[in-house]
Order: sequence, then C-alpha cells, then structure tokens
Amino acid sequence: MDNLSRTRFALALLALLFLAQVAGQAAARLYAPPMLPPDSLWHAGVMPYALLAGTQLAMFAAMALVVWRINRIGVRPLLAALILGTGTVYFGLMSARFVIGAAGVAPGGWFDKPISTPFHLVLAGWLLIYGFHLSGEKLRGRLRWVVRAVSRMVAYPVVMLAVCALFLWLRRNGAPIQFAAYLPVILGASAILILELAAPYRREWLPGRQVITQDALYLLVVQVALPAALTLVIVGAAAVVFENSLAAGLWPHDWPLPVQAALMVIVADFMRYWLHRASHRWNALWRLHAVHHSSEELYFLNVGRFHPLEKSLQFLFDAAPFILIGVGPEVISAYYVFYAVNGFFQHSNVDVRLGPMNWLIAGPELHRWHHSRIVRESNTNFGNNLILWDVLFGTRFLPPRQVGDLGLQNPAYPKDFIGQTLAPLTVDPNRDAGGSSAA
Repeated sequence: MDNLSRTRFALALLALLFLAQVAGQAAARLYAPPMLPPDSLWHAGVMPYALLAGTQLAMFAAMALVVWRINRIGVRPLLAALILGTGTVYFGLMSARFVIGAAGVAPGGWFDKPISTPFHLVLAGWLLIYGFHLSGEKLRGRLRWVVRAVSRMVAYPVVMLAVCALFLWLRRNGAPIQFAAYLPVILGASAILILELAAPYRREWLPGRQVITQDALYLLVVQVALPAALTLVIVGAAAVVFENSLAAGLWPHDWPLPVQAALMVIVADFMRYWLHRASHRWNALWRLHAVHHSSEELYFLNVGRFHPLEKSLQFLFDAAPFILIGVGPEVISAYYVFYAVNGFFQHSNVDVRLGPMNWLIAGPELHRWHHSRIVRESNTNFGNNLILWDVLFGTRFLPPRQVGDLGLQNPAYPKDFIGQTLAPLTVDPNRDAGGSSAA
C-alpha cells in the first residue's frame, strides 16, 4: 500500500466513523432502540436537529468527495497550513472537552456529551490527515518525524486512558452497557490503525488484502460470536451456582468499578499466564495455539487469530470464573475494554516505546518477541495484559535489539481460515522445510 492509498484509507475510515455517528444519532432520535443511548447523549442541542443533520450530511458528502478525488489533489501549501492549523486547534479544544467531561469537573451541557465529543476528535483527525496530504514533501517529512516521536512517547497511554475514560463516562450517563463497551473499542482500534498507517514499526509488516480478510473473519467469528455464545452458557451455569452456594460472596462488589476491573485484570492474567505457558509446552495445546503464531507479520488485527477451541479454553480461564462468582457485567465490560484495546496495541505495527511501563504492561515491544520464529525467544512474555507474572516467574524477555523473523517453523502451515481450523489435526507446526522438528 503506497502513501496515497494509506491516506485515502485513513480518510475513508474516519469519514465512515462520522457517518456511523450521524446514523446512530438519527436512530436514537427517531426510533429510540434500547441498544442505543438516548438522543440527549448524542449532541449538545446547540442547533435544531434538522439543521444539525443537514450540516452533518453535507460534511460527510464533502469528506466522501475528497476521498474519491484525492489522487487528483496535489500539493496546496497555503490550504494545508490553514487546515492543519484549524485541525490542531479543533483537536485541542475537543481533547479538553473530553477530559473535562470524562472527569466530571464541570456542570453538564456542552461538556457532558460522551458520544459527540469523541466524534469531534474523529473530525479533527480527518482534518489533520487531509492537511498532511496537501503539504509539500519538506513539511511532510517534518510532520512524519513529529507523528513518530509523539506516537512513540504517548500513543499507548493516551489511547488506553481515553478508551477506559470513555467507557466510564458513557456508563455514568446511562448508556447501555454493550454500547458503552463497543464504542471505545471501535474508536481505540481505529486510532491504532491510523497510527499503523502513519508511523509503522516496520513497513514490510503492513498486511495485504487477503491477510486482512482472514483476520477480520477470525475477529468476528472467534472474538465476537463465540464469546457471546459461551457467555450465554456460563450465565445459565451461574444461576445454578448462586442457588446452591455462597459463590456470590467471593467478590468485593462494593469496591469502585475501576478497582474491581483492575483486580479482574490481575487475577485473570494469572490464570491466562499458566494456560499460555502450558500452550507452549504441551503438544496438544501447542497445535491449537500455533494458529495464533502462524502470522509472519504483526498488525492490530492479528489479536483475533485464535483457534476456536483455544478461544474456548481461554474463556474458561478468564471470563467464565468471574461470571460464575457473580462479578457484575459492568466490571466484566470494563475488563473487556482494557483487554481488547491493549490486545490491539500488543499486536500492532505501531512504533511505541513504553519505557518503564514494559515492567508492568504486556505491550508491543515485549509481545513481538513472543512471536519470534526462534523458539527460545517465543517461549517468553506470556502475559496477556500484564507482564507482572512473567517478571515474577522469570519469563520476561526484552533484549536491546529488533526482533527477527516471525511465525512458525513449518513454511507449509496453512494460511486460510478453514485450513488453520483443521491444522491441529493435520499439520505439525514444528516441522521445518527439511522435515526435522524444531520442538
């Protein structure tokens, strides 16, 4: 994907996110479906809705026109400076509005709109990317350096704090729990994708269409549909547990939501650490887990590439025990937001430097080594969200060099979804081209 294609893709993505907000706002106002927040959370009411909707549709039409004709739009230095300046001020104002609103340090009204505020940031991001496109090569070079430097230092903490704050903000204002969980994850994943396109860690890791299609299928089937089905089963089992035991008293329900979510992250990571470590030691589990290690490049959608049976095992080691002891859906949803966005970051092709956080968070710098083709390097950094348990049990690994080739020893390992689903029964992931085993 060349620079023009990446710019067009980024602008199209942000335009579609904005259109989704417009459509959701209209649905909330006209039909009020229970899965959407009330109309009052979508906009500040500064102008009549008919005028607002017309303005929004006109804005989307202009954005779509730019995306369609972007290959005919050359360098426009003066216009670029104007758009970049406007986008920077706009982004700063909306960031301040987000912080003030999420922190709850100002009265309601304009500062208390947890849906429109992040979508204003989407629009500001669109302006900044378009202004970058219109800039001359000299200015683009400087801007690339700024983006890379900023993303290295603050991209991870800013995005993670923002998505967690947005979830809490939405819930505080009465948004349905599924909406409050999925919106931050979608916006967080979009931000990570934009960072991958703008400042990739390795350009050769930018995926092709076939890889993206496969990983999107994994995400929908294995990471969304399967856990939803498993949750229904576990919730039914939880009802039986509550009728016959004191399981509901095993969890500190009266603790603040962020503290409960943090406790769940720590405990769930302990269980997932040992499952993950066993998956690299026991051949039957490794054959399932090898599906996740089959990718030869890392980018954010790789997080979803798991065999359905392994995903079911993971569910039994993280979400299921907490559902069984009566942990509230709000706590589990907060865990999901952190788990999902950290997972996208962990597998991302974003050039981030976490510094001292690498002793706490299982981020991309550590996780790349876990995907190394060299077995002694990949048998490290088992942490799912935290690196805490790797530190305590001696499996943390972060040398002062770049990781080499990624993937499995077997170059003939299947590349497609169906082939990889059947691979644990048919293919040895440790068999190299010469027929010898690397295990």
